[in-house]
Amino acid sequence: MRRFGYRQPNPRHQHRLQHKPRLNEAFRLLRKNGFIARQGFMCCMGCACVALDALAKKRAEAGKPAKGIVYYHRQDAEYFEGGYKGTLMIRFMSPSDMDADTAKVAQETIEIFTAAGVPTTWDQEIDHCIEVDLDVITEESSTVSAV
Repeated sequence: MRRFGYRQPNPRHQHRLQHKPRLNEAFRLLRKNGFIARQGFMCCMGCACVALDALAKKRAEAGKPAKGIVYYHRQDAEYFEGGYKGTLMIRFMSPSDMDADTAKVAQETIEIFTAAGVPTTWDQEIDHCIEVDLDVITEESSTVSAV
């Protein structure tokens, strides 16, 4: 069933959503550490990139530059919650567009997600997403600590 362009989560995959508080905590920690971090932001990657780039430029002009940009868009969330993919794709960018800075954004994101108890996989390629598989979160990783 679709309502206002949003696909309802598949009930067979509701267990994935039980770890949403950890994901929320990871994004909260990213924001606390100077990142622009958005969940379910915009409809797709193209729209999200344009909006987030404009937001990063606005922050830089105001004298509050972002360390990086980390997000997933609504299509990512729909695929994940609907069970169409096994992982949630976390996208990242550096406001400078420099490869070394982009890699640093990814590394810091992974550190923060780990601190929040959210397991990640990344192949060290800056043009590939960080993957989060919330199915593999165990109770041992439930302790949340500040970075």
